[in-house]
This record gives sequence, C-alpha cells and structure tokens, in this order.
Amino acid sequence: MACTTIISGFSRTALLAAVVLLSSLPVAAAQADKQMVTSNGVVVATPNIDNLDCAQMAAVLNGLDASEYRGLDPLAEGDPDWPIYLYEQQVTQAHYYECTLGKSNMSDPSSAFSYGFQSN
Repeated sequence: MACTTIISGFSRTALLAAVVLLSSLPVAAAQADKQMVTSNGVVVATPNIDNLDCAQMAAVLNGLDASEYRGLDPLAEGDPDWPIYLYEQQVTQAHYYECTLGKSNMSDPSSAFSYGFQSN
C-alpha cells in the first residue's frame, strides 16, 4: 500500500525514465559513454555488444523496451529511431545465439531419435 502511494505521486514519464535508468545500470557502469536519444526523448544505453555478457544484453534489451521508442510494429527505414531499431536487432540476435542457443546441450538435433521410439 505504501508503495502504491509513493508511485502514484510520480508521473508516468518519471517512472519510465527511472525504469530505463535502473535497467541499464550494469551496462552504464561498464560503458557509460555509449548512448542514444530516442525520438520521444529517452536516453538509452547502447554499449558495444561484443563486450556484453548475457545479463548485460538482457539489461540493454529491457532498457530499450522500457523506453517505448517504438510500438509493437517494426520501424520503417528512415524513421528517426531507425539506428536504435537496428542496434536492438543486433543485441537481440547476439542474445539469442549466445544466451539461448549457447546454453543448449544438444548440438545435433538428429541424435534425439537415434535410439528409436519406445512403446510401452
């Protein structure tokens, strides 16, 4: 209840800015000089993807999502936020390949059925 009272005293923009700031703290601490400003005025961290671990990539993606720089649809080429969109796609791809596929124990899916099926 106290949390609701405290939060209700802030504007949506102030809360959004706080979420963006807090979600990018691990990244910002490592590479504070890399950032972009969205067309809606939110500053987002855009560190070098090669230097990020899985948790940092997730924090960057959360910060980009929290900035609400775009809706649910992809942006059109030439949109003011196009460079941010391209960066987001690169981080998403890196996160998927390094943090999702990289954690998979199965390297060759064809081996899943190499012993056939068991029927009981």
